[in-house]
Amino acid sequence: MFLAGALVFGMGVQAQLTLTRAELSAEAGGEPVAVLSDSVRVLAIPQQDRFCRVTQSFLVKVTDTEDGSVRAGAGLFNEQKDSVGKLFVDYKANLEPLKGKKYKNYARFEFKGYVHRGRLISGTIPEEEIAEALAEKNKGKQEARLGDLYAKEGFVLKETGELSLRVQRMGGPEATEEDPMRIMVVSRAGGAVIGVVCNGGHLELPKVKETRTEHGWTMYYLQKPSAAIHEAVVEAGLSFMPL
Repeated sequence: MFLAGALVFGMGVQAQLTLTRAELSAEAGGEPVAVLSDSVRVLAIPQQDRFCRVTQSFLVKVTDTEDGSVRAGAGLFNEQKDSVGKLFVDYKANLEPLKGKKYKNYARFEFKGYVHRGRLISGTIPEEEIAEALAEKNKGKQEARLGDLYAKEGFVLKETGELSLRVQRMGGPEATEEDPMRIMVVSRAGGAVIGVVCNGGHLELPKVKETRTEHGWTMYYLQKPSAAIHEAVVEAGLSFMPL
């Protein structure tokens, strides 16, 4: 039996936001095992078939646990002990005892599962924002929309040779150098976007000329890259991955 649920806390991440009654499942399209309230922050990576993979932690009251399991009906809480959701099923978890008066009678556990993309505010999903921006036919609007996203979501600029690369780590604006790359937008220096690299995520881009898979990434090229450009993109991506 699995738990589902995921509020970002204790990790300092800018994350995706849920809509009302975001149901969570252990498998994409599976039966719901938990539900989150609206406007809950989750770290959600888009997959195919309109689902997002979620990996997060919760607080739970110790009184709702027994022999390493969290009971069905248990409330889910964030780091501030605000209620953010509820379990539908019993869940066998690696419970972490918490220290200090603030967390007396609480334990923490981690969840890995799925939420439907329709239960998240799409504007908080960088992969969807990038796809929609690149679908803009007006280049001025496209550049403005991407610029707003880069500023809002903590993308880092890396320039290498003829390329400009905008990279967001998994931690968003508050990420550390220990957080791996989430997504990278590749442009010619001073020019148009020629590709997007996703670390574990799925994109639906217009006019993709070539797709490659390396290092667990999916690389969507809007123009077929030369060997030198592809090598530069890979090297840049690796520089944003923890050793």
